[in-house]
Amino acid sequence: MLRHLLTDFIEQDRAILEKTMKEVLAIATECAIALGFKKDDVGVSAFNLYSAFERYTRDSFGYQRIASFADSRFGSLSGNFTEQQKNELEELKNDLLNELKGSGMRIPSSDPYAHRRCALLLHHLNVLKPFHIRLVARDDFEAERKAFYNAFVSVCLMKVILATFGATFRPHLSMLRTLTYHPPSRSATEEIMRNAITPPKV
Repeated sequence: MLRHLLTDFIEQDRAILEKTMKEVLAIATECAIALGFKKDDVGVSAFNLYSAFERYTRDSFGYQRIASFADSRFGSLSGNFTEQQKNELEELKNDLLNELKGSGMRIPSSDPYAHRRCALLLHHLNVLKPFHIRLVARDDFEAERKAFYNAFVSVCLMKVILATFGATFRPHLSMLRTLTYHPPSRSATEEIMRNAITPPKV
């Protein structure tokens, strides 16, 4: 479940996106119950969730999309060219892709590591905060659990995703506090993820 979140799923069939939304909502509900809230207290902004997915797939797979497009276009152009011209076209394509790697793209790779993709997804979920509790907090303890909710759901999603790859993700309370009260940058989020992941056994 949710393994496809580490693919360029937003460019695929809409049914996959709808299924993903339902799976995420189910996890958000489980997280609310785990924090002592009720199913009816769960609030999810579909717009913010979709926007997080959209930004994540752009950052994670933008380079891959452009590289595939370049392969397709340059390949179709080279059909009637001499061998030397084909080599020049290939060199031009590679130069363009190398330029892209230095252009500030978030992940300039056609096959980014799972923890880097998860870090980007976690970052965008933390910025856009699609998950919230609608209940008005009755005391400070409930207010803190309510404040943690978006971060809690987000790290639970990362845990589920990484488990499908055989990796163990161990979020902790200080991570939730950092995500909630001191939102880290993309690179800092990646470092947080890296330090909390145990790679799969080989």
